[in-house]
Amino acid sequence: MDKLRFATIGCGRIAKKHMEGIANNYDDAKLVALCDVVLDRAEDKSKIYNDFLAKKGIPEGKINIYQDYREMIQKEKIDVVTIATESGYHARIALDCLNAGIHVIVEKPIAMSIDDADLMIETAKKNGRKLCVCHQNRFNKAVQMTRHALEQGKFGKL
Repeated sequence: MDKLRFATIGCGRIAKKHMEGIANNYDDAKLVALCDVVLDRAEDKSKIYNDFLAKKGIPEGKINIYQDYREMIQKEKIDVVTIATESGYHARIALDCLNAGIHVIVEKPIAMSIDDADLMIETAKKNGRKLCVCHQNRFNKAVQMTRHALEQGKFGKL
């Protein structure tokens, strides 16, 4: 099997985790493109990804940088895109990628409305693509303990 070709749209703080995940699965996946409206952020994430590879003794990979995700999905051969943009853009970007035949991993929340989320799910099914949402931190033990303490009123009135 060939490696899955990944691209990430949105290169803010959480994108580093996407880079790490792709690098940790280098036998099966490789990052081919990054996109952000601020090109410097995409360039920075490209260096972070190559640093992850270097720590594993893997030579740097060529990562194409884009400012417009529509141009990226038109020009690149991408199997999977991870969407790490501001929440309000998730649905539109995911729909464009799904309609282009690309599998989608999207940061939470999946969308800003149930209607948009339903449309994303319907579009994934119609195009035979996978759509998934990144793991929620709400299941981390520390977060659960904090919520439990909050519900018990241990922090007073917030």
